[in-house]
Amino acid sequence: FIRPMARHCRLLLAFAFAFVVALSSSRTAHALITLDDANFEHDTQASTGQTTGRWLVLAVSRANKELDIEWEDALSFETPRDDGLIAAVVTCSTSPKTCKRLGVSDAGKNKLMLFRDQKLYVAENASQLAERDAVLAWATEGYKTASQRMNVPPEPSVLSETVEWVQGLLGKKRARAEL
Repeated sequence: FIRPMARHCRLLLAFAFAFVVALSSSRTAHALITLDDANFEHDTQASTGQTTGRWLVLAVSRANKELDIEWEDALSFETPRDDGLIAAVVTCSTSPKTCKRLGVSDAGKNKLMLFRDQKLYVAENASQLAERDAVLAWATEGYKTASQRMNVPPEPSVLSETVEWVQGLLGKKRARAEL
């Protein structure tokens, strides 16, 4: 009678160990999420409730084209963290709509932003934060003193995109007429 019970205990212990391993692997070390025009709002829920966590997003400007190795290292921390912070990057050369929505200029510098509590906080002098400890310090405490804080800009509606497209067409026709 005791021997079958010991076997069941070992089996239960093995399942408990597997469960703990599965839980710990739900956190991904050094996972930097890539956001784009198609998934930005869906994943971050930036303007619609922000229930997926606090997002630390680096927008890589068109001038820079790709993520620098320093920034990749600075943003590579275990995510999601216990405080709900999730690191991500959006590249403006491949996601122009998202970058326009967030106010990232084509020729400008990279922009480090924190989406938290339905607000958008922008790090001043983001280039000085390109180190993991500095990034985490800003994302957990430093954002509170950010001079650039605002409501998260909403996704553009189909109507606003259509109006902008028509205005672009009219602008091109006017430019041709002036020649």
